[in-house]
Amino acid sequence: PQPRNTHKRQRLRPARQRASARQTLRRAASEPAGSLPGDQPTRGAMASLAAAEAWRRLQDNDDDPDEPEETTTASLYSLSSHNWGSDMQVQVSGFLITFLLVLLFAILLGHYVKDVWRFLYLPEAGAVLLVGIVIGGFININESAVSEALNDFDPVVFFIAFLPPIVFNAGFHLQQDAFLANIGAILVFAFVGTLTSTLVISAMLYAMQKAGLTYEMEYAEVLTFSSLLSATDPVSTLAVLSSLHVDPNLFYIIFGESVFNDAVALVLFNTLSKFVGYNHSANTIYIGILDFIVVFLSSSLIGVAFALGTAFLYRHLNLSNVVLELSILIMLIYIPFLFATTLGVSGIVSILFMSILSRRYVVPRLSRTAQKCADELSRVLGHLFEAAVFLNLGLSTWSIDNENEYKGGLIFWTLVACLMSRGIHVLAISSAVNHLRTASGSPTRPLQRNEIFLIWFAGLRGAVAYAAASLFPDAEGNRSIVKATTMVIVIITVFVLGGLTETVCTFLKISTNVAPRPSGGEENHNRLSNIEEKRNIGGLLLKFERRFILPYLEAGEDSGLLDNAVPAGLVEMQARGESGESPMHETKDAGSDDNGLDYGH
Repeated sequence: PQPRNTHKRQRLRPARQRASARQTLRRAASEPAGSLPGDQPTRGAMASLAAAEAWRRLQDNDDDPDEPEETTTASLYSLSSHNWGSDMQVQVSGFLITFLLVLLFAILLGHYVKDVWRFLYLPEAGAVLLVGIVIGGFININESAVSEALNDFDPVVFFIAFLPPIVFNAGFHLQQDAFLANIGAILVFAFVGTLTSTLVISAMLYAMQKAGLTYEMEYAEVLTFSSLLSATDPVSTLAVLSSLHVDPNLFYIIFGESVFNDAVALVLFNTLSKFVGYNHSANTIYIGILDFIVVFLSSSLIGVAFALGTAFLYRHLNLSNVVLELSILIMLIYIPFLFATTLGVSGIVSILFMSILSRRYVVPRLSRTAQKCADELSRVLGHLFEAAVFLNLGLSTWSIDNENEYKGGLIFWTLVACLMSRGIHVLAISSAVNHLRTASGSPTRPLQRNEIFLIWFAGLRGAVAYAAASLFPDAEGNRSIVKATTMVIVIITVFVLGGLTETVCTFLKISTNVAPRPSGGEENHNRLSNIEEKRNIGGLLLKFERRFILPYLEAGEDSGLLDNAVPAGLVEMQARGESGESPMHETKDAGSDDNGLDYGH
């Protein structure tokens, strides 16, 4: 005998309830209403009248109230109808396993392209991007929930999940003495350069619109579009420069500019986005400038506060558990970012300042083992997320399937404007920096002409620009056009400029294989002392630190620096030495620094 089928009973219950209700209403409707003296209706009479009215409404809504009830039975459960797991779990798992397998293949291909096959014209980031474009094309053929998810570049996921570890790794591995020695040039390139680039690009594109040579947009949209195009991402160039071992000052001007440039460009983009779709007056300019200053300064203070607070916390907790030390440090990758974003300011700026100061104040308070693990963990996260970003960028090239979104004139003139604006502000700022260095007697030598040209050439656009384009305000319906144009600009600059970097370095006769600086705590202390004696931004910062910060953290003069730190991720600086071994295989010796790390550069 078959088991009792509860599903059948559940399906028949509403029908039986309806039949019972009909019988009750029929009996109530057939009873006389009745009344008491004074024509006051009784409760029973009122109920009868209401029942009669309800019965008439039921007859109007049911053409055949006496139709036989449905008595179908459920089919016998079989293996063919069995559901293996929930639909949501299957789709999410399918998306993750596909993305991770493609990411694994892309990382291995990038390694072979760079280190084994040594392709000259295909950078590692370009190889990962190319894998995404090819795989995305095949996935796009078969329409499914997984393929749609893979082809979709979600800017929210990028900014909240992917970008914080990348920015943290970049700031965490800024070589402190080289950064402080060139901090004036870096900040001028990042702030003045980004603002100049935005204004030049917007002016050129607006002029081309008036001449009828390109697609027309409102000037507020042009300014916003120009700000996102000012975000440079020279990952491919930096990877080549690191393998060539160029002069540290040149490398860190390019690297430092890219780190701060992204933060400045994103704050500027968010500020200008607020004005798209509105009418403007002269006061709009002052509101925009005030918004930019408030957001950037408040975001910076949040990052500084978290870094100093964490250093103070480590000082008092005396943690000896490596797992706990690293757990707290990993959470600091996201907590300042999310806190600043919750307050409506820039999480990227907060995590940038947090990472730079964490290297200086937090890491020296970790155990030796935790210091080494933190350094390598930051590199691993940076490498994985950078590769994931470029892969995701390649996969999303097929998300724009309407050919009308690609405006040839807009793409051409945008590319020309990007190159020209980069050249104008790099040449102007480099000339000013050289003049100031010569006039002040700075120990840092002026930039050479070939180095200035290389700085201009390093102005690639990357995933940050495309993610910002995905958030472009769509008040005028131009977001898809901006996304398509930015995508083409990113692909051209990554493959062309990134692929030609080594050839350009050879043509310009850029100095390579520069001898590494001596490593060790004493050498770092001497270099920082020399910087502190100078009346420049780096010297002022070190004096401020010695007077107002170090006394409260009980730190010594050479407190913070894990010296000779180098950027990681897709930009992996190799240790310089006759052995040629990777820094990960080096061991501490008597000449290593006080923190137990010796990453030469």
